[in-house]
Formats: sequence, C-alpha cells, structure tokens
Amino acid sequence: MAPGIVGNSIFFTGKAQGKERLRKQKLLRFIFPFLLACLLSAAPETARCNVLSPWEMPRPSLEKETAVQILNISLNIHTLCAPFKTRKQCKSFENVEMLQAMGVVFDNAINDGALVNPYGGRIIVKVLEDTFRLFYDGLPREACFQLAAQHWKSKLPYFVGVIINPENELDGNNMFTDDVPPKTAWQACSREKNSVTWQMR
Repeated sequence: MAPGIVGNSIFFTGKAQGKERLRKQKLLRFIFPFLLACLLSAAPETARCNVLSPWEMPRPSLEKETAVQILNISLNIHTLCAPFKTRKQCKSFENVEMLQAMGVVFDNAINDGALVNPYGGRIIVKVLEDTFRLFYDGLPREACFQLAAQHWKSKLPYFVGVIINPENELDGNNMFTDDVPPKTAWQACSREKNSVTWQMR
C-alpha cells in the first residue's frame, strides 16, 4: 500500500477516535443524572443501578429529579461556603441571581426570577449562622414522603436535619436529625400540598 494512503488512513482513524471519544463524553453526561438518582434511592441496600442505553432510559421520576436537585444545590452551597468561618457570610446565596451566577442552580430551576422545584413549588434558600436551609413547597403527599424518608444522613456528611411541613422557611421546630422512619414520614406528609425543609452545614 502506498505511504500516502497509509498516512490518510491514520489521519482519518485519528478523527474517528476523536469523534468516538466525544460521543462517549456526551453519553456519560447523559447517563450521570440517572446513576446519581439511582444512588439516591430510599433503600440503598436493595437498590440496583442497571445502566441502559439512552433510548431505553425512561425519564427519571419527579421524586428522583427533585432529590438530585436538592443534592446539587446543597453540595454547591456547602462547597462554595467552605472557605468562610460561618455560613452567615454566604448570606448572598439567598439571592436567586447570585445562585444562578455562581452556578449553584441550573437555569431550568428558575421561573420568573424565582427558584422552583420539579413540581412547580418554590425553593427558598435561608442562610443561618452556621447552617443553611433549603425550603421546598408544593410537594404532593407521595413526593413529600419519598423525599423526606431518603437516607440523607448516611449520604450527606453535612446534613443536619429534615423538617416536614414547617410553618415557613424560618420554622426550625420538629426537626428530624436522623433518617425519618417511613411510617413517621407518611403521617407527617398529610396534606395535599406539603413542604419540607432540609438543613445543612
């Protein structure tokens, strides 16, 4: 075979490998949220994460989508506030524009200048002295139950507690500082539209 043909073959092979590498990177970015949602299953000891091809993958449930959103927002705030002595120095993160500018939330979590969850309810960030809160409202009973009963303590080292149906985003009463028993979560999520606050360090 002529040297020129061999050279062209190598050139085109290199391009093909580059395209294949790019395709794999895009596929990984597509699959990652599904894997993360699976890891956030309410029963991690029995969960099985079966990786499917993109055309076989169903859209994640709104509960899992919301759980991933909570994880992302809390982890981002926790990480960005880590250099400060107190969380109170991150007070600016109560501002939606700041959260968006710092990449704490995705654009699809903002509607008319307000933070919204996958169910269309509000998300309110409150920064306290040494902790911060994520207040979610507009959650159907089943979603409230599924999200409140997640094993947050074992999954998030900066987890402080969960409050089911607080009066508002400032209400810190009746906080569960450990994993919420399923029966307790179901009884507490008694409304048609519920609210849950997650408190983190």
